[in-house]
Amino acid sequence: MVNTGKASHGCAVCRQRKIKVRTCDLARPACSQCVKAGWDCPGPKHQADVIFKDQTALVKRKVGGGTPTNSESEDSVPQSPGFIRAISPSTSERGTAFFMHQYVVSGRRNSRLSKPRGLHEYLPTLLRDEPINGPLRTIVAAAGLAALSNAGNAKIWAAESYQLYNQAVRQLRHALSGSVKVSSDETLAAMMLMSTFEAIASGDLDSMKFYGNHTMAAGRCIGLRGPAQFRNDTQLKMFLELRRTIFMTCHQLQTNIPSAIQTWSSWAEPVQQPEERCSNSFTEINIRLSNIRADLKQRDVTSPDIIITELLPIEEQLHSWKQNIPRAWQIETFCTKDQNNVATQVWRSRYYMYDDFWKATVWNGFRSVRMVIHEAIINAIITSRATKHQEQLQLSMAVLKETVDDICASVPYLLDHVHKDEFGRITQTTGDPRSGTIPRPGGWVLVWPLFQAAMVRTTPRSQRDCIAAVLRNIGLKMGLKLAISMAERLAKCDTILADGDTWLTGEFTTLH
Repeated sequence: MVNTGKASHGCAVCRQRKIKVRTCDLARPACSQCVKAGWDCPGPKHQADVIFKDQTALVKRKVGGGTPTNSESEDSVPQSPGFIRAISPSTSERGTAFFMHQYVVSGRRNSRLSKPRGLHEYLPTLLRDEPINGPLRTIVAAAGLAALSNAGNAKIWAAESYQLYNQAVRQLRHALSGSVKVSSDETLAAMMLMSTFEAIASGDLDSMKFYGNHTMAAGRCIGLRGPAQFRNDTQLKMFLELRRTIFMTCHQLQTNIPSAIQTWSSWAEPVQQPEERCSNSFTEINIRLSNIRADLKQRDVTSPDIIITELLPIEEQLHSWKQNIPRAWQIETFCTKDQNNVATQVWRSRYYMYDDFWKATVWNGFRSVRMVIHEAIINAIITSRATKHQEQLQLSMAVLKETVDDICASVPYLLDHVHKDEFGRITQTTGDPRSGTIPRPGGWVLVWPLFQAAMVRTTPRSQRDCIAAVLRNIGLKMGLKLAISMAERLAKCDTILADGDTWLTGEFTTLH
């Protein structure tokens, strides 16, 4: 791509007359400068036009060496054999490119795992092998175009993203009707991305219900594929990502995690690296917790004695899991006194470094589960007004504060503000961390843990505001409507998870 310098946002008249952009107030339908001068103002550029520029003429000059004239048509045959014609990408290609830039990250090269895990890193291979009219290509383009529409405030692309989404639905229905396509990797990946589209494009309550439905449907597809599906690393990566999403969805809705997921984990174990297998025991703990919470909800249990008796053993199992994890899962803690360091944008100038991107997401899953346990215990004690559990109340509140701070400390790593170089030295990413040109794929796995951390009762207003700022930045740069909705919710009210107002989580949560 040819670098043409920073794009001007001013109207065409102000740019033609070389009036400084700061003088053009970008007002619509006409800027104040043109109104005062009596000029016919076409209005300022749309954000989408600033992001994507037609550089055909510039490429002609650079490559062909000539200056195009008004008489030249787009279809004219080039006279020079060295001429290269610039072809503008289609909107679907732009959407795909944006999604791959903002939502795909490979594993860290300096990880102690022989096959480090990232996020959506299986997509390039699957897209390369899928037919041109496959559902995966369509839903990737739809999700990317929806994100690009949000990031660039281009509503016309939003409409086209929904057209692509509906096309992907039709393609998936066709794929699921065939015995071969229903078990293909491309079909499973497309089903997983259907839920991703919902979070990107809307992020309201209705879309999050669809998010959960798509997630569980993809889980059923795992069961249909059977144990033979785990033949390569791509299939394992998809399963690990889907398993994390199923955990998150079921804990939010206080429903049972499908017991079959334990069977699926046993299918995957032979192709897992030894250091990865401890995540399977974490799966077992998640299933036990979901069963207990679903049972408490069904029986309408409010007694703090029963709730504490049921949930504290799960906390003990989590503690045991933490104590027995392999060394490769250990977390490094760093502190900084530099007030301009990106870590200070999160909380108390402390940040964590992990050996692998995927491990960082599992650790945040561990913290989220602990928050679920102790928020339920605190809510039961406070609601009952019992005085005999004051010690447990203080312990649970301390756990909430600890887990919230830990999730905040994971932000610099997951957003790639800080990372280790090939020599193991801690370095900061160059450029403004708030810049939209720097991809932040880790934002996708951060939004729910951050929102949950902000919503628990022990989180102070200052920390909640800080989390809201991070979520807003993630949403604006990644074009993720869900993150923007979360940030707006945190800014407007002091609702906590235990209030029963669960908003984006469907039917939840509270045990009273």
